Amino acid sequence: MPLDTMAAGVPMYVHPGIDARSWAALTTSDQPVRWIVLNQADGPGAVEDPVLYDAARAVKAGGVTKVCGYIDYAFGARDGGDYTINQDAAKWISRGIDSVFLDRAPSAAAQVQSTAVSVLGLRKAGMKFAVLNYGVLPAPGHLDIGDVAVVFEGDMPTYRTLSVPAWVFEHEPERIAHLVYEASQADAREAVGLARGRGCHNLFATAATFASGNPWAGLPTYWSDEAKALKSFPARPAPGWQV
Repeated sequence: MPLDTMAAGVPMYVHPGIDARSWAALTTSDQPVRWIVLNQADGPGAVEDPVLYDAARAVKAGGVTKVCGYIDYAFGARDGGDYTINQDAAKWISRGIDSVFLDRAPSAAAQVQSTAVSVLGLRKAGMKFAVLNYGVLPAPGHLDIGDVAVVFEGDMPTYRTLSVPAWVFEHEPERIAHLVYEASQADAREAVGLARGRGCHNLFATAATFASGNPWAGLPTYWSDEAKALKSFPARPAPGWQV
């Protein structure tokens, strides 16, 4: 897909054996999706799942530019010890996944340097594209670390009241992402406009609820309408950051 409109970053926390519809929808070439997140047992999983990886390859062949391997950063707690983020990264890279989604990234100002060092280590290991999921607006400095920063993850009522400080608009909107759940079809269209006005060009909204245990279990039934709304707004291409 040409990266000339607003687009979505989609956490695909569902197996294609459970939701083949969502995976198939992302294989067509007109999808406004820049990146998806591949998640196998909250990480790369012990053994590669061929069905899951075949689905991911089909999505990438369809035009989604980045398939990101899920890694739980645990707010910075997995920098050391017996099982680190670098070990997860090595598994993803060995399976041909060279982009990373670093979940539960720490957001405090005191953790800018340690997070930057962690991401630099992932890049040196072979990760060419990094999405950091803060879930909230982090302290200034964090937005310069990855290629994309998820600075909101929450429900639609909370999203409507989101306040964005002026300094966020100093960053390229292609490097900012919002994830919204508990959103109706009309809410999703509204969320696209809200995201653009808040300096964000990566927006994914879904009707699923947090109470379900996994609000990111595939695409909403109204995805085609949301995709149309995203494609109605032009955006500059994301530059990326290659090592």
